[in-house]
Amino acid sequence: MQRKPTVDPRHRGGKVSPAAMTSAAAPDVVPQDLDERLWDDHELAFVLKRSRSRIQKDRLEGRGPPFIRVGRLIRYRAADVRVWLKSSTEIPQAQAAAAGGQ
Repeated sequence: MQRKPTVDPRHRGGKVSPAAMTSAAAPDVVPQDLDERLWDDHELAFVLKRSRSRIQKDRLEGRGPPFIRVGRLIRYRAADVRVWLKSSTEIPQAQAAAAGGQ
């Protein structure tokens, strides 16, 4: 008897938790490398500690991380979010001046 996937209580809409999926049920659905993991806007909002509506507004205004459109769904690659965060890093002027003067 095959184990039934459980619903992740953190999400609405009946999403299946990755731990509940077996390799026999969906061999190609769960990527082995976490850099290939796709996040929805709920997960991105949780990671960035921002509201989901702010994530959506940033995307519409072209200020958010790169995204993938899968049909009408929006997904974010974890690796793209990491690169976007690194490129968004700002160095305070006092610290930059001290580093340049040495």
